[in-house]
Amino acid sequence: MAHDLPSNAGPLDKTLRRLGSVPVMVSATALVLGFFSLVIWSVWRDYQDTIETEFERLAIHARLSESQISGSFRSIDLLLRTLGERRVKNIDAPADSFRSELKNSLGLIPEITALFAANARGITYSHTEGLTNPAVDNFDASQREYFKRHAQSASTDLGLFVSKPFKGNSGRHVFTASRAMRGAGGEFLGVVVARLELDAFAEVFRPLATSETSSISLTFTDGDMLFRWPDPASFIGRNFRKGKLFSEHIEAGKPETRHRGVTSTDGVERMAVFRRITPDNLTVGVASDFNAVSERWRRNSLQRLGALALIIAITALSFYLIQRRQRELERARRFSERIINTANVMVVGLDRQGGVVLCNALAEQVTGYSRAELLGTRWFERMVPRDRYPQIWSTVLASRETSALPVNMETPLLTKDGLERQIEWRSTSLDDPASTMAMVAFGLDVTERKHAESALQSLNEQLEERVAQRTRQLVAAKDEAERANQAKSEFLSRMSHELRTPLNAILGFGQLLERRPAEPPPPGHVREILRAGHHLLDLINEVLDLSRVESGMLTVSPEPVALLPLLQDCLTLVSPQAQAHGVRILDASSHCDVHVRADRTRLKQVLLNLLSNAIKYNRPTGTVSVVCVAEDGAHPPSLCLRICDTGAGLTPEQQAQLFVPFERLDAEKRQIQGTGIGLALSRRLVELMQGRIGVESTPGTGSVFWVRLPLAQAHAEPAPPTAPAPATAACARTVRHDVLCIEDNPANLHLIESIFAHRPDIRLLSALAPGLGLELARTYRPALILLDINLPDMDGYAVLQCLRENALTRDIPVVAISANAMPKDRARGLAAGFAEYLTKPVDIARLLEIVAEFTGEAASRRGD
Repeated sequence: MAHDLPSNAGPLDKTLRRLGSVPVMVSATALVLGFFSLVIWSVWRDYQDTIETEFERLAIHARLSESQISGSFRSIDLLLRTLGERRVKNIDAPADSFRSELKNSLGLIPEITALFAANARGITYSHTEGLTNPAVDNFDASQREYFKRHAQSASTDLGLFVSKPFKGNSGRHVFTASRAMRGAGGEFLGVVVARLELDAFAEVFRPLATSETSSISLTFTDGDMLFRWPDPASFIGRNFRKGKLFSEHIEAGKPETRHRGVTSTDGVERMAVFRRITPDNLTVGVASDFNAVSERWRRNSLQRLGALALIIAITALSFYLIQRRQRELERARRFSERIINTANVMVVGLDRQGGVVLCNALAEQVTGYSRAELLGTRWFERMVPRDRYPQIWSTVLASRETSALPVNMETPLLTKDGLERQIEWRSTSLDDPASTMAMVAFGLDVTERKHAESALQSLNEQLEERVAQRTRQLVAAKDEAERANQAKSEFLSRMSHELRTPLNAILGFGQLLERRPAEPPPPGHVREILRAGHHLLDLINEVLDLSRVESGMLTVSPEPVALLPLLQDCLTLVSPQAQAHGVRILDASSHCDVHVRADRTRLKQVLLNLLSNAIKYNRPTGTVSVVCVAEDGAHPPSLCLRICDTGAGLTPEQQAQLFVPFERLDAEKRQIQGTGIGLALSRRLVELMQGRIGVESTPGTGSVFWVRLPLAQAHAEPAPPTAPAPATAACARTVRHDVLCIEDNPANLHLIESIFAHRPDIRLLSALAPGLGLELARTYRPALILLDINLPDMDGYAVLQCLRENALTRDIPVVAISANAMPKDRARGLAAGFAEYLTKPVDIARLLEIVAEFTGEAASRRGD
């Protein structure tokens, strides 16, 4: 270990060399006088050295103590600042969640026995002891010193504030360290406080005490004692403002001061070194008993005086005494070395060029270099490479220009093994021009703390991401629930409409037959009842099949099925439908003469549905073709059956909705019969048989529906169509009132005509399209208009709006007749301005009552 300690042996050697040629008596006299003078000078120098050495020892001890205690308070400050920033960020979170964070942080610093927080009014709302002692929550801390100091500092951050010691509930002495919580604008939001027991905090002082005659004190700047080692109990809370040593330190106003005098505590003359520490309102003092130091000096002096009597006769004894002095100095050096080497911080001494002249054992341990490798090397060049840390090097170069080395900074350090450590430095410059050492730097390895802070930050980010992810999941679940609810409402609405439409014809014609039991039923009435009944049965069967498929209750029986005979059978069944629509069916491809594995009944159901759709949605004089394409490269080998039509084609948006139950696209506008379930059922049946179904379509060209089935496997899906019946219009020739019925369904229009067939006083005007209905309304100005809601081109609400905007038709009452029978549908119709809202199936008696009511009002208006 390199050091700059004085040596007293050199002058004596020079003196002896000068006296070597002098006569014996003169030499003896000169030697005695010289030795006497040397001893007197040595005694005085020893006195000065003893005082100076003791002050240096106390100064080093004070710096180590200041570093250790400040490090503890910095750790506490970092913890409180982190907790405060986290609470400010989540200020609206419940107190219990913050209490758990306080409790999780409690064990990070052993000296802390409790953590709690208070709001801007001083009311505590989160306390680590709140679970075992609920009284600590909602405690009013507004009159506590720490709360007042933080609250009175306005927008200025007071930093870490340490309170005076007091007795806690356990009877032990405690004190608090606190920090303010402030918002983004600097507003005061409360405090977060750590409570520390002095007995636990004493463990910080215990390793710093070096001898029985030394004492370490921690004092507030106003003189109140926070702690003293040894004998802490008798000094807690005492004030030393008027004491000589402490008052001189306060009056000097310097970071470090040295004093000697009689203390007011016990009347003992002491030597003391005081240093201001962080937090700023605390001072650490290291003192020793001056009498013990003097006694040590007197003991050394008496030894020299005793040697003086022997020096006259025995010169060798004088040299022995000098050597003994050197050994004592060496012990002092080793003593200082032990102090430095036992410190828990790195100690590095640098010359004015940044070269290492002093290092302790911890510096060797952290860097991995031996003392011999470190001494004489430039610290920054070896530990902080220029190419990796240009910012730090710019600071070093700037400091060289001003002949001052950088102080109080945090730098990386590359060890001999190539590892990187983070070191926090606190440096002290030396003002002695004669010393080669210009600075002593104390380095604290904060690598683990940095890793802990990084891990804590990473944990916070993970928690925030998990909260955000959970929020997204809840939002998605909410949206999914809303979509499911909307789908249910749409399903019920569509089912209501689809079921009520055929029921309207069945019950309507049934009521007519009931009203005329003596007359033979007209053939048309029975035919419409049967037609509507078959349509209703098909609808119910398809809904039940779809329900069984989706619930897993519908099973298929795959078997080898000859595809060509089955396909020809299906083409034969749809031939009458194709002829009625003017569509030509091309012969099936010979490639279809294969066997696939499928359920024969379900496959036939699927093919009939696809062929029927290809005919219904085709154009007049269009064609339908069936093509089979073998896919031998597939695994397993499969067959793709393609049904092609020359219809209007489908847009990508329509293709996306094609296999949704009850989605009929624009079939209602084009007056095409169907349930909207066939394709959805077909897809599920095909998937049950391990097959696939899809569509390829180009608007204006046509569509291709394909079914892919494994060879020696099968898949099927049904969809029975119904052909529309022609509508007839009936009007009485001799009438008093006109009633207009606008209805696009021929069967329902036939029912209305049959209802009014035996009313000679009413002439029924009928229209299958909204445009014709508006024209008839303007021409005949009927007494009443019966209006369907679901019409092609424009719905019933748009027709009602047109009627109200025309002066000729605005006063004509309009009654809605619709299969939309949900309560919200009726409320919407009445709110739109309909005189009455009737649902299908129509109650004929109620309809006739309404007709009689409005035709009677019309007659009274004409004066009939």
